[in-house]
Amino acid sequence: MAGPLPRAAARRPHAPLEPAAFPVLSRIGGLPAEDLDLVSARTRATLAAVTRAEAELGTCAAAVVEACFGLVPRLEDDDGLRRRVLAGKRAAHRSRPLPWTATERARVAALLAPAECAALDAHDRACSALAALEATLEESVEEDRTAALDRLHAAIARPGFHESLVVAAPDWVRWARPLERRASTPKDVRTLLSYVARAASKTSPFSGLTTVGVAGGTAVGRARSRTSAELGLQALELLVRDERTAGLFRFRRPVVVAGGPDTPAGLVLVSELVSAEGIVWRDDRVAAADTALPWARLLAGDDDAEVLAHDEVLRRLGGAAPFTRFVRLLDQGVVRAALPWERGEDALAVLADLVGDRPSPVPGATLRRLADGGRS
Repeated sequence: MAGPLPRAAARRPHAPLEPAAFPVLSRIGGLPAEDLDLVSARTRATLAAVTRAEAELGTCAAAVVEACFGLVPRLEDDDGLRRRVLAGKRAAHRSRPLPWTATERARVAALLAPAECAALDAHDRACSALAALEATLEESVEEDRTAALDRLHAAIARPGFHESLVVAAPDWVRWARPLERRASTPKDVRTLLSYVARAASKTSPFSGLTTVGVAGGTAVGRARSRTSAELGLQALELLVRDERTAGLFRFRRPVVVAGGPDTPAGLVLVSELVSAEGIVWRDDRVAAADTALPWARLLAGDDDAEVLAHDEVLRRLGGAAPFTRFVRLLDQGVVRAALPWERGEDALAVLADLVGDRPSPVPGATLRRLADGGRS
């Protein structure tokens, strides 16, 4: 006789976890996941009831189809009723109400067995129950849609998240004005939902909406590289085009190189400053130097310096309105501003120090407040 089964060996306690060799990252600046809980309990319950009712109707419809299938061959001498039975069979196959009048139904029932007549009654009850549930579901979904828009608009109105939106989607905030206008088109609703979903369910260290930090650490404030670069470049574009502040900056003259047979005047490198992912990039393109060549020669001067002070740029351009010429060349990309900050440096703080208290299209106090994260 076999002996008793061996007892399971006593479970050993788990050894303490070793410290991770890499930091544990957590999401910073996101929205709570509850902001995406847009379906009410009533809608969930009704949707479950609709699913059960559809399954019940499918079972009833199969019995009606079977009854009609057996009845059709017996109606060779009554073509009108035969066509009506076939119509009922098609309706049951599509889980639709039977398209018969009271008289037609009575004639069909007289030819069916009691169990088959009961199947017709069960099908009618299932259709009515499903129709009532679908009406309730439609009403509940409409209520949820209104409540969901309220919740999504409340989410983007939070001060911290709205600041992120201004940086990550400035054009959408500027033109759609989601804090002032309620989303009214499917496209507007999808855009609104997309931004809230991104902030509530995912993140990335390269994201403009949210970011990551080392879990358990103490943050020193919102990251300034992306925000400062984005807003700093916009402020710089305003400052260099204003006579009161343009003299605070230095400018790079155009670069002209020899061209081929199609461009005898040479080629000029037209530059534009753009910001992306917290870094200011220089977007260069090559164009024929026909119109830019005279200005390039004036700005080159005798010393051929690549970076010029603003006063020197105006002196070399000359004319009755040199500043107007200067702004036009800025807009054309022939002349571009030399960035006054280094990579990794706080652009807004540098601009605030340069502007100080002097009159400016962007006041120094505003730049300082932005550099401080809007806290001053």
